[in-house]
Amino acid sequence: MSDFAIKLTTFGRHETQQNTPSLGTVKGDNFATFTDLEGMSVRCTTGNLWVTLQNDVMDHVLRVGQSLTIPVTGKVIVGGKGCYSIEPGKRLPLAS
Repeated sequence: MSDFAIKLTTFGRHETQQNTPSLGTVKGDNFATFTDLEGMSVRCTTGNLWVTLQNDVMDHVLRVGQSLTIPVTGKVIVGGKGCYSIEPGKRLPLAS
C-alpha cells in the first residue's frame, strides 16, 4: 500500500467540527474536520487513517504509530477507520 492516496472530491454528509481536539475516533462514513492544527501532529493510535490538508492534492495515509505534522493553516480532514490523537508537532531542522 502506498503512503498516499488520491483525494476524493466528495466526503459525504457526516462531519464533526472541532477546534481544540486531543483524541478522537473515526469510522465508516464519519470523519473529523479541524481548522487550527498548524504545527500540531495527527497520530494514528489504532486502525488506519487518511489526512487531507486544504489545497493539497494528495491524502496522507497513517498506520498505527505514524503521525503527520500539519505544515499549513486551513482545513484538515481526518477519516478512515481508527483512533487519532492530536499532539504538539515535531520541529523540522532548518536547512543551512
